[in-house]
Amino acid sequence: MLIPILGLGNYTAQVDIELDFSAVEQTRKVFDPNTPATRSEYTLEDYNNGNVVAGVPGALSNQPPADASIPQDVAQMKDGSVMGQGSVHKEATRNYELDTTISHERKQSGVINRQTVAVAVKSRSSVNPDTGEVTYTPLSEADLNSIRQVLIGTVGYSENRGDLLNVLSMPFAEPEMEQIVDVPIWEHPNFNDWVRWFASALVIIIVILVLVRPAMKKLINPAADNDDQMYGPDGMPIGADGETSLIGSDIDGGELFEFGSGIDLPNLHKDEDVLKAVRALVANEPELAAQVVKNWMQNG
Repeated sequence: MLIPILGLGNYTAQVDIELDFSAVEQTRKVFDPNTPATRSEYTLEDYNNGNVVAGVPGALSNQPPADASIPQDVAQMKDGSVMGQGSVHKEATRNYELDTTISHERKQSGVINRQTVAVAVKSRSSVNPDTGEVTYTPLSEADLNSIRQVLIGTVGYSENRGDLLNVLSMPFAEPEMEQIVDVPIWEHPNFNDWVRWFASALVIIIVILVLVRPAMKKLINPAADNDDQMYGPDGMPIGADGETSLIGSDIDGGELFEFGSGIDLPNLHKDEDVLKAVRALVANEPELAAQVVKNWMQNG
């Protein structure tokens, strides 16, 4: 966020965040007594007159009872207008259903409790063209407040949480430039290593050219060695006595034919044999070879 404003390397920032990773779960049950609902109700009323005839059956029970004062209306006993003549028993049972709310709460873990942000901004530098002296000027308070406003929206600054945000302007320590000195190559600290690597590479190249290459060549084309042994350095075939001679001069038997003045060639059946014989003829009898070519050209 600050790179487009201040530029790369013109500021440094440090952020410290305090997190709470504790997991909290809470279950709550709430009753509302203001809105009760009747769940069940039981009511019992008992009316009893005190002048009821009772006793052991006998002679007295056969006598007519005395005059009794029996209330004619039960309502008089309910409202208490008839006193001393009976009893009234009332009983009521009511069950209420209260309004209940059960809530289960689980708080998020890893909540930010507090964060601290510190930003140091490099002071503006100016160079004196006459003396070359570098002077550092701190940023103005208005510029620092603008940077604070940008950071408040970027990092999610909250005063209620107790966050801290500090923006300061100060000169930065400039790294010292190392002076490069021309050192001879033999005085370089890595000169011995370079020599050792070069010698190792040279030995490997020599081994490849002297040992590996001929061995690979012999494995790939073994017939070439036999051909090299049959011919000398001048391309002439080597005879049985080890000296260069014409092809067929040491061959006994076989069908020979005479070509030119006293040159005997074997009966050749392969193109390679013919080519080798022609090379030997040209090398030993250049005048004869030139005459043959001349005759070919004349005969057309």
